[in-house]
Amino acid sequence: MSVYVQIGSEKLYSGRTAAEIDAMTAAEIDAMIVADLNAFQNDHIVIDPTPPEIAHRIEERSTATFQVLDPEEEHLFDYGREVIINDDSGRLFGGLIDEYSYEPVSPEDGFGRLHTISCVDYQALADRRQFYAAYESATGDSIVRDVLIILSEEGVTEGEIQVADTLEMITFNGVSCAEVMDKVCERCGFTWWISEEKKLYFVERTTYPAAWDIVDGTEMRWKPSPRVTYGNPEYRNIQYMKGGSAETSELTEPFVGDGVTRS
Repeated sequence: MSVYVQIGSEKLYSGRTAAEIDAMTAAEIDAMIVADLNAFQNDHIVIDPTPPEIAHRIEERSTATFQVLDPEEEHLFDYGREVIINDDSGRLFGGLIDEYSYEPVSPEDGFGRLHTISCVDYQALADRRQFYAAYESATGDSIVRDVLIILSEEGVTEGEIQVADTLEMITFNGVSCAEVMDKVCERCGFTWWISEEKKLYFVERTTYPAAWDIVDGTEMRWKPSPRVTYGNPEYRNIQYMKGGSAETSELTEPFVGDGVTRS
């Protein structure tokens, strides 16, 4: 299993990957000797017995978990650092370190440290940036473009932002960019995500069909066997709805000043 991990600017492998060689010019390749072309080595990522695990989820945060062997105890991985995972076919995962721990390696196994790193995808960038705006009337895509201005400071670029319905009287007072995107998607019937290439998408749910079809079940993996989970997260006995606004007659609201409260 060939997996190439980069954390921040640090590559946890030596030599050039197949993708890096493909990006080279013919002159650059001619200038290299065969030994250099074949010098790739995965120096630190643990493949056996626990290979990297990547879980992609629809409308949830995708995650990745892997271990790093550090015999010289020279690595220190911080929360929030960027992580990119590739294989020979291209980008598998892009995101940020969400949780990090390490433990000493026993003398029998060669000393050093074994780091365990858990990551979440780039949508975590939208969780940590705040958004302030109020709109009397604005299309959903124009609000998303305002969010993108903030996320662009984190290196996020435009993937695809489709034209959406006009929204009336909508306010965001210091909520996260992720909450803004969730609310706009809910009002417009769209979905959103930030891809492994750090691109923001805001599209109708039917925009991208699956790359495969299930016809008669022969396309499915049966080991382990299919599993069905039942639940009713939307069930409720009582639902309260708030809405509507109107101008009232003039109101007088007396209060006792305390020299601190401002209104």
